[in-house]
Amino acid sequence: MAAPTLEQQLEAVENAIYALTTSGAQSYTINGRAMTRADLNQLREWRRELKREIVEAASGGSGFKGRTFFKADR
Repeated sequence: MAAPTLEQQLEAVENAIYALTTSGAQSYTINGRAMTRADLNQLREWRRELKREIVEAASGGSGFKGRTFFKADR
């Protein structure tokens, strides 16, 4: 099985954020067993990072596409 693409990972994270924000409880206990859902802030950070990686990949792997940088002589 191939690793999920960045876009697929982003979709999964966005689905997790949606599920977490619409389900109510962050943690709960059933029959004495404690369950904790994913941390919303971590999911949001992961989403930001995936979006950045997608944009970077689309621009040829550089956040500075179309710009030329060179060292100033001193």
